[in-house]
Amino acid sequence: MKNKKLYLIITCILSTSALSTTQASTQCALIIDAGSSGSRAHLYQYDLNKSHFGKVAEFGKAAKLSPGLSIISADKAPDYISELLKKVNIPNSCYSDASKVQFGLYGTAGMRLLSQDAQKAIYQAIRTTLQQQPNSKKFNIFPHGIRTISGRWEGIFAWIDNNWDNAKFRLTAHTNGILEMGGASTQITFHPTTNVHNNNITRINLGHRPISIYSASYLGLGQDQLRNQFLNHTTCFPNGYKLPNGKRSQLADYATCQRSINPLITKVHQVQPINNLIDSNKTFNALSGFSYTAQFFKLQSLSADLLKQKGKQFCSTSWDQLQKTYPNNPFLYTYCINSAYFSRLLSRGYQFPSNATIIPTHTNRDGSNISWTRGALIYLENNPSTKKHLCPHYPAQETQLIKGQNDTHIKKQLSNNQNPYINQAEHKC
Repeated sequence: MKNKKLYLIITCILSTSALSTTQASTQCALIIDAGSSGSRAHLYQYDLNKSHFGKVAEFGKAAKLSPGLSIISADKAPDYISELLKKVNIPNSCYSDASKVQFGLYGTAGMRLLSQDAQKAIYQAIRTTLQQQPNSKKFNIFPHGIRTISGRWEGIFAWIDNNWDNAKFRLTAHTNGILEMGGASTQITFHPTTNVHNNNITRINLGHRPISIYSASYLGLGQDQLRNQFLNHTTCFPNGYKLPNGKRSQLADYATCQRSINPLITKVHQVQPINNLIDSNKTFNALSGFSYTAQFFKLQSLSADLLKQKGKQFCSTSWDQLQKTYPNNPFLYTYCINSAYFSRLLSRGYQFPSNATIIPTHTNRDGSNISWTRGALIYLENNPSTKKHLCPHYPAQETQLIKGQNDTHIKKQLSNNQNPYINQAEHKC
């Protein structure tokens, strides 16, 4: 009997010891998406132990601040980041003697448009401001955690988030591709179904699973950047809409607008077709600008033909009538040119098969909002060896605006089918 009791005591001690060594450590991380139109601060809580990276949960909605960080001068950056942080409610449970809140601020397309010197000045001002935080509320900034990331990796991180199984701590068995439409750039990311050599394919390791990812980003083909090239083109806006030059649009014509956009896609930015890299039954999720435009047109799926059908009808309606039908919509003027552009990008740029499944959405399978920031966190914590860098030896940006160019010069280059963005050599992971 005594031996049995002793056995039970020893078993309990060993079980408790084993539990303590594998018990997850709760960690919090604040990841800021410094986008072209505004900054969003996402606060996450997750578990870490030696065997795996645990479930990621976001605290409420992301705190937002407009305009984008790229619009702010370096001397205004301290006030900007302080105002954004005031909007973030970090619970005391995120702070302990053993750890502080992890922190990363990553600029995207808007910051890529700035010179390296301008970027460095803004980031240094932010870093100095964070270092002046009270000791009890200081962040543990990721090494190289305040910087600009490439469009390719922005796409990869969004793809990771969209395909991460939060319950099983791994990628889903069948992954979806993603299409992103931001203000300054657009991305396409997916797992290719064929084994081919392509400069846009990067091999990553996630949850002990090596996988090849195709990710291409086109700086200058974001919806805002593209629309800025056509603000005085009457064919791309409904009749009666007041253009920036003071004139009223009188020649709205969907087909002519599309023909004007074609050279930007095929000649200036040379968008690469992906139809030979995917199966015809591959599903893509269309995010951001794609999703908002689809939502306006009440589209459950996207295709070049559906966008063309809805766009032609919208563009042929007078501006006065549209304002009566859709009052108080600040984005109403964008849907004519957006539909023309998106349709051409899908058909002439990416060359999607006509039967491709493209689903507009804002959410993941678990109902959480899709955000590349969560994907970045998942990647960082799954790859401790690359934690110091979002991608080893990868440049902070793959393209930047040629220094000294103004809007007039840019438009002149575009009219000559020249790309106003300079490509820098990329190094893959």
